Amino acid sequence: MPPIVVGARISLGLALVLAVVAEMVGNPEGLGYGIVREQQALQPDRMFAYIVTVGFIGIVLNAGMLAVAEALLPTSRQLRGRAMRYTRAWQQYLKLSVAALPPARGLLPLVVLLGAWQLLQSGKSPYFPPPSDWWNGLMLLSKSGRLYLALSATTITLLLGLVLAAAVGTGVGLFIGVFPRLSRAIGPLLEFLRAIPPPAIIPVAILFLGYDERMKLTVVVLAAIWPILLNTSSAAERVHPLLLDVARSFRLSAVDRMRLIILPSVVPAILLGIRVALPVTIVVTLLVEILTSIEGIGALMIGAQRNFQSSQVYGLLVLIGLFGLLVNNIFAVFEAILLRRWPPKIQSENF
Repeated sequence: MPPIVVGARISLGLALVLAVVAEMVGNPEGLGYGIVREQQALQPDRMFAYIVTVGFIGIVLNAGMLAVAEALLPTSRQLRGRAMRYTRAWQQYLKLSVAALPPARGLLPLVVLLGAWQLLQSGKSPYFPPPSDWWNGLMLLSKSGRLYLALSATTITLLLGLVLAAAVGTGVGLFIGVFPRLSRAIGPLLEFLRAIPPPAIIPVAILFLGYDERMKLTVVVLAAIWPILLNTSSAAERVHPLLLDVARSFRLSAVDRMRLIILPSVVPAILLGIRVALPVTIVVTLLVEILTSIEGIGALMIGAQRNFQSSQVYGLLVLIGLFGLLVNNIFAVFEAILLRRWPPKIQSENF
C-alpha cells in the first residue's frame, strides 16, 4: 500500500501539470488556456489570478490525497513501521535487480514495436510514416545544421539548469532542515509553490524576462529545484540525534557540524532528489522550447509539426528518448561511484 500511495501522489502532480500543458497548447478551455489568453491580452492581473488558482487546486488535491493515505495506511505505529521496512526491502531488491539487467534488454519491446511498424506500414502515410523515414528526416535536419544547434542549446540549458537547481536546492534545503521552526513557518508557502505546475510559470517568466535564454533557464531551475530541496530538508531533519549530541560534546562549530555530520548524512537524499529532478528538467526544457519557440529540440519539433513533417517529429522523439536514457545512465554511474563510501543502510533509507 505505501508504494501505491506514493505512486498516486506523483501521478496526481503529473496529471495536473499535463492538464495545464494541454490547455495551454491546444485546448480553448481551462485554466491553462486562461493563463495564455490573459498573457497575450496583456492582462497580468488576471493571468496571476489564474496561476494562483492552479496553485490552490494543487494544494487541495494534495491534501485530499494525504487524507486518503491516512485512511488507507495502517494506523498502528508498529504496523506502519513494518510496512515501511517491507517497502524499503522490496525497493532495494528492485534496484539491485534492475541494475543487474543488461541496459539494452529494457529497449527490446521498443525495438520489436518499431520493427513491426516498419514491416506492417503500407504506403506513405503523412501522419504515421515508417521508422525508416524517421532516420531520413533526422538526416535532413543534420545536413542543414539545425539539429546540432538545437541539441547543443537543449543540452546546455538542461545541464546548467540541473546544476543550479542542485546547488540552490541543496543550500536552501539544508538551511530549512537544520532549523525546524523555519520549516514549520514557511512549509505552507513551499507547498503552494511546489504545487504550481511549471507551464504556469512560463507566462510569468516571459512577462519579466522576455523571450530569451534567461527565461528558459529560470523556468527549468524553478521546476527542478523542488525534489532536491524537499529531499534535502527532510533528510536534514532526520539526522540521528546521537550524531548531533556527539558534535555538541566535541564542541564543534556550526561549520564543522555541517561539514562533518549533516552534509554526509544527507548526500544520498540529495542524489535521490537529483535523480527525480533529472526527467523533470528534460521535460520542462522541451516544454519551454515548444511553447516559446526558443532554440532547442522542442522548438525544432514544434516547427516540424507545423510544417507537417511527421517523420522529423517521430525522429526527434526517438532522439529525445535516447538522450534521456544516456543522461540517466551517466548519472546512475556517477551516483553508484559516489555512494560506495556510504553504508547500504543509509542508501536504502533514502531510496
